[in-house]
Amino acid sequence: MTIETPKFGRLSPQHIKFIREVFGLKPHELARFLGAAPRSVYRWESGELPAQGTQRQVLEGLYGIACEVERARRNNDQKALNFMEKVLPFLLGVGVGAGLAWLFSQLLQR
Repeated sequence: MTIETPKFGRLSPQHIKFIREVFGLKPHELARFLGAAPRSVYRWESGELPAQGTQRQVLEGLYGIACEVERARRNNDQKALNFMEKVLPFLLGVGVGAGLAWLFSQLLQR
């Protein structure tokens, strides 16, 4: 998949599916992470309904992270991939707010 940066607030159904695929999540797992109903993820990915509010903002942030993961995979950047392998389970386990705050603090230190 081609990596492209969406304009703010213009997250497409393909972007949401890309996020899920890069992180190896099923729709219900992404829904749980975002505090959304599983049906919402299906509706976002089909284009039936756009993600709104905080969920949209988190998805936009996750899209940026997913792009970095994909770039690291393409470039075989083992250091970045190892970092993400450690970070992603943590992000999914602690929830959106705490996980993203921790991740961004780590990225700022690089």
